[in-house]
Amino acid sequence: VNTLSPVPGFKEYDNFWSFDEDGLCMVRLDTPNGYLYGYINEQGEEKIPVEYDHLYSFENGITIAKKEGKYGAIDLNNNIVIPFNLPYEDVRAFRDGRAAVKDFSGLWGVIDTNGNEIERPILEPFHYKTSNAFIIMLSYDKEDSALNMINWLKFIRRQYESTSSLEDGRLIRNLP
Repeated sequence: VNTLSPVPGFKEYDNFWSFDEDGLCMVRLDTPNGYLYGYINEQGEEKIPVEYDHLYSFENGITIAKKEGKYGAIDLNNNIVIPFNLPYEDVRAFRDGRAAVKDFSGLWGVIDTNGNEIERPILEPFHYKTSNAFIIMLSYDKEDSALNMINWLKFIRRQYESTSSLEDGRLIRNLP
């Protein structure tokens, strides 16, 4: 028996996350064609319409968004910050003003909050999983190896407990 009363102003969503420091909560609607994402405020008002294929958390008032299969970026008022024509297959969330991007050939690079390439897509990760470690091998230009390695490290998910860097460009991350 459901004893909860609906909160006035709130629509029904299929999934929601916690409220962030901006007072916004990401919500998701399940549709026959997939998921749609948006953000609501604490009063249940949609501040970012539930019309995006994908959204990330906001960083400094902007987030990467995917709409109709194309990536761009929006601000807290749903204004377009980066037009939805980024030439990438995948774009990850902004961290420290940068986002990892994957081009259509599978190479990874880095863009800034204006959509400008900081690091052209040249990194090609190779993943090998063992029973207790996740090894990521990187190929990179030897001339810029330190810069590329630093940029790439900023975008590796922090879901593992520890990281070890090896001289030949491999990373070992212990699984929890």
